[in-house]
Amino acid sequence: MAATDGRGVEGLIEKVAAQVWSSALKLPVCGGRVGTCGAITGDQPHAELRGVSNR
Repeated sequence: MAATDGRGVEGLIEKVAAQVWSSALKLPVCGGRVGTCGAITGDQPHAELRGVSNR
């Protein structure tokens, strides 16, 4: 978030999965997109989906 002065990103590709998934879901701006392409640290990340769908 520091790189965008707290604004967030338009899109990101996340490939580390479980280890940083919760943090990655906080990065997109409203209407932003998150893509995934792997499960390097595990295939069962925790996600608070209410926050995702509201963005």
